[in-house]
Amino acid sequence: MSLERFCVSNLTEWVVKMSIVGVARISVLAWVVAAFSMPLSAATVETVFNFTGAKGAGQSYTTASDGLGLTVGASLYNPLGSALSGNADLNWLHKGGLGAVSGKPDTPKADGAGLDELMTFVFDRVVKIETITFAAIKKGSSFDFYMDGLFQKKDGASKGYIFASDFTSDSFGVGASDWRSAFRIKSISVSWEDGISAVPLPAGGLLLLTALTALVLLNRKRRVAVVAA
Repeated sequence: MSLERFCVSNLTEWVVKMSIVGVARISVLAWVVAAFSMPLSAATVETVFNFTGAKGAGQSYTTASDGLGLTVGASLYNPLGSALSGNADLNWLHKGGLGAVSGKPDTPKADGAGLDELMTFVFDRVVKIETITFAAIKKGSSFDFYMDGLFQKKDGASKGYIFASDFTSDSFGVGASDWRSAFRIKSISVSWEDGISAVPLPAGGLLLLTALTALVLLNRKRRVAVVAA
C-alpha cells in the first residue's frame, strides 16, 4: 500500500470515527435532556372496600385497602340537596354491609323514614369513585349522591351501581332520597394514582445505542485490517 493511499484511508477512518463520536455525544445529551424533561406518569390502582367482614356500631368506621385509607361516618341531611345537618350512628353488620341509625325505633339501614340518613366516605387522598354495591334494598329506593358536601345527583339504588360520570374527590356521601328509600352498602370501589410507572427510553437513547454499535464494528474492522496487513 502506498503512503498516500495509507494516509487517505486512515484520514477517512478518522473522519468517520469522529462523526460517530459526535453523534454519540449528541445522543447522550439528547437522552439526558429528554429523560429529565419527560413528565412522570403515575400508575392507576383500582381498590375495592368490602364492608361485610365486621360487625358493630359507632360514630365512624376506619379501614384501609391497597395502602388507601378510608373513614366512613353517618350524618343527617335534607334530601332536597341542602347542606348536611346533623350526626347519626354508623352501623355495620357481618355480611350485611353498612347502614345508619338516628333514633329509636329505626332500621339498621340508611333510610328516609323520619330523619334522613346519609353515609360519608372520606379517603386519605383524592380518588375517583367507580361503583357502589347496595344491599337490603327496599323496593323503589333511590339515593342522593354528594361530593365535597355538595349535592351532585339522584339515582336508583341497585346491587351493582356504576358511575357513568367522573366524580373525583376525597369526600363523598350517599343518602336515602325519601321516605320510600332504605338500603345498606356492601362495598365501594374507587381508582386512584399511585407511584411512578416505567418511563420509556427516549429516542436519543436509540441513537446512542446505534452510534456505540457502529464504533464497535469500526474498531473490529480496523483490527482485522491490521492482522491481514
